[in-house]
Amino acid sequence: MKRFWVTGGNYTDTSFTTFAPGEKEQRFGPFDSYEAAQKVWQGLAWQTVDDCQSYFTIQGVEQPDEPEFWVVGGTYDSTDFEQSVNEGRYGPFATYEAAKNEWQRLAWETVDDANARFRIEEKQVGSEAAAAEPAKLAYRVLTGPDDRSFCERVSQALAEGYVLHGAPALTTKGDQVIVAQALVLAGSA
Repeated sequence: MKRFWVTGGNYTDTSFTTFAPGEKEQRFGPFDSYEAAQKVWQGLAWQTVDDCQSYFTIQGVEQPDEPEFWVVGGTYDSTDFEQSVNEGRYGPFATYEAAKNEWQRLAWETVDDANARFRIEEKQVGSEAAAAEPAKLAYRVLTGPDDRSFCERVSQALAEGYVLHGAPALTTKGDQVIVAQALVLAGSA
């Protein structure tokens, strides 16, 4: 089965060979169709249209119907770990060991944050596994402080097949800027 990824990021120059200092490759997907990947790519292209050093591309990869492992988690609003502030998915990893290495890295990165938690999930790649996933909402609104965490949550939604729906709305709460961004599932509008 062919899967598609959107990869890229912010580079040092327009040769797009070396990432800018402190930057690393961003990877969104996998997507089951080129069209789904293209919608995410288009959203990223429009987000970075004024930055000539940002570049994203779509890559297709043949993947066998084998298990893959993901590290899932992030920061939650309390230690009951029910309401995510910025839950993310990292992977896929071909082996449990590779996923465990990433889990350990993330766990050590957040060792001092009692509200951070990560877990390893196994997912069977292929049409049978995709049918077992719960249906995604066609419309979502993400809100939060205008910071990196909020941008990561929007980026994750884009990676899950959502596209931006309109411009973000901004307000203030004291000195803090609060942002809201509506998203729709690609192909549902």
